Amino acid sequence: MEYLIDTNILSDYIKGALPQKTRNVLRKQSIIKISFITRIELLCWKEQEDAIKNLISICSVENITEEIINECINIRRRYAIKLPDAIIAATAISENLTLITGNSKDFKAVRGLKFFKP
Repeated sequence: MEYLIDTNILSDYIKGALPQKTRNVLRKQSIIKISFITRIELLCWKEQEDAIKNLISICSVENITEEIINECINIRRRYAIKLPDAIIAATAISENLTLITGNSKDFKAVRGLKFFKP
């Protein structure tokens, strides 16, 4: 199974607060995939810039595609979800990835989205 990692999971990782169960899942991944939105969100932080840049450098960043754009539009039309979360959900659906997030309440209504909450 391949995963897309949400920003809040990487935040917990950087802070050393990631649950053991999630750390075990991430260790088994040969490639850690993140959305370009997660990259932007992380790089906007003013603390721990070096740690963030190092973490991003080992991730595969999933960039926007027409398929993701169209899926995002469908999600935003159907659900009350913020644009960054809709892009992340659309990325996971379009790329057939399971989203790992600590924020399941924003994603649980989205049909077709597979997610794992630590």
